[in-house]
Amino acid sequence: MYIYSEQLWLGKATVDAGGTVSMSLTIPTWVTPGGHTLQFVGYQGPYTSIALSTGITVATPAASQVAAQPAAREFTARFRRGSADLAPTARAGIRSVVSAAAKVRAGATVACTATHLEPATAQAGTLWVSREAAVNVFLSNAGCDTVTIGQGTVAVASGQPGLAIRIAAFAG
Repeated sequence: MYIYSEQLWLGKATVDAGGTVSMSLTIPTWVTPGGHTLQFVGYQGPYTSIALSTGITVATPAASQVAAQPAAREFTARFRRGSADLAPTARAGIRSVVSAAAKVRAGATVACTATHLEPATAQAGTLWVSREAAVNVFLSNAGCDTVTIGQGTVAVASGQPGLAIRIAAFAG
């Protein structure tokens, strides 16, 4: 389950044999108020998938919710195939999470981490060296006081997960 315009993974559920799925969702208070798309993406085998979408409106959070929100913000950015360039929407999303983390407390140090899948080939590994360098510079310029980049798990709605990098910004 995802929410779009923020490109945020909300969770995973399993469809039972009768075709029923049930899950609870929490939309973080830092998601921009206004219109968004909620999307369920389901897979059955390697060649069959289904995507169901509906429009939702995210309300402005109450002051008590804003005060209680966690200091971490996350965004999954995608690269253009074969390129170290981030799309303009990815750049805007990354700036948004860094800015949101910085607003948690005045004068807070913003620590940013970037996680991507282990490259499958030597050629992909060479490209990721360029991508990591570009992301490091971009995050530093976006307001991150420290930047850590490494390999790990990255969940994406569909397509090539190897093209995605997960950015997290924390206010400390």
